[in-house]
Amino acid sequence: MNESLFGQIQNAAKYLNLDLNAQEMAQLAVNRGYSEENIQAVAEMLMYLQQKKKENIVSTLLRLSRLPLKEPKTFEGFDFGQLNGKQADALKNLPALSALYAHKNLAFIGPQGVGKTHLAMAYGR
Repeated sequence: MNESLFGQIQNAAKYLNLDLNAQEMAQLAVNRGYSEENIQAVAEMLMYLQQKKKENIVSTLLRLSRLPLKEPKTFEGFDFGQLNGKQADALKNLPALSALYAHKNLAFIGPQGVGKTHLAMAYGR
């Protein structure tokens, strides 16, 4: 049997808050005579449930954020060609979300109509 398959099952089960480890699943497979196809089916089902849980979490967070769900503001919908000034290059790199992963604060400052709210909503999304 493929050990990485049992690892995938363990990781998906952990994400789903199930108390199931790779060794326990392997023992179950031996005791019940599961084929590799059976184990693959279990892994695929758990990974499907993991993906579904992730999608539900994202959906719930978006709904609670009160960001517009109809016609959402995205980085793709923003015209970065209109930017100018000292920080224009930094704003063009905003879709990479490097400031988010670096735990840096952002402040969008400027006159009305330049896209501060659009960028903030896209960043929040």
